[in-house]
Amino acid sequence: MFFSFAWMGSTNAAQRITDPDRVLDLWWDAFMHQYRQGGYLNICLHPFVSGRALRIAMLDRLIARMKTLPGVWFPSCEELARHVLQTA
Repeated sequence: MFFSFAWMGSTNAAQRITDPDRVLDLWWDAFMHQYRQGGYLNICLHPFVSGRALRIAMLDRLIARMKTLPGVWFPSCEELARHVLQTA
């Protein structure tokens, strides 16, 4: 939704394309909230919208920043499912 061209004609500024640095800040804040709670953050990305060089560079910075914190884990879907089954 942050990178959608669908609402360019809207007078609502919240429905216009968002600067990648602003999205980085929003996603970092969302991540930190979940990190402090011991939670899980899922970010849905669509390659035809998010797969632009500037946006990918932002995502790379976000992931690199996340990896600096202890205990951060980027599992596959199978690894996550096995973890849930073992700890539930």
